Amino acid sequence: MSESPVNKLRTRISTGENGFYRIEVEGEAGAAAVAKIIGEIAVFPDSKKELWVATNLKFDLSNAEIIAQADLAKQMNKRATKVAIVASDDLNYGLARVYAGHRETKENQLTVFRDEESALKWLELESNSVATDQLQLEEWEEAVPSASSQ
Repeated sequence: MSESPVNKLRTRISTGENGFYRIEVEGEAGAAAVAKIIGEIAVFPDSKKELWVATNLKFDLSNAEIIAQADLAKQMNKRATKVAIVASDDLNYGLARVYAGHRETKENQLTVFRDEESALKWLELESNSVATDQLQLEEWEEAVPSASSQ
């Protein structure tokens, strides 16, 4: 872990029908930027199923910080009943598995996948029904934590 992690984390959110959200996350970040994104996404009013695509991502987080992020997400009022995370490289896959192990509850399932097709199948969604061009996309947004949270 570096003392001052780079916080160049970007998100793009796509909304679909029946409470489906596709969240793309890319860049490099520490705990403060990740916490900011978790807080923003946790307020989706109608989220039932979420697909997190984290295939171009570098975290600067310790295991303790990953567990703290999972605990933070569990405390949010509104949570999707099913969350799939796609992490294609070994390191992010392993980190996502640690997060999932601490984040999942009886009411909220969370599973990590290596590819989007498998994740969509687990979410019980057809890949052709959630094509990016069919979803309402928001532009990429930078996640820069405030000075007080660093």
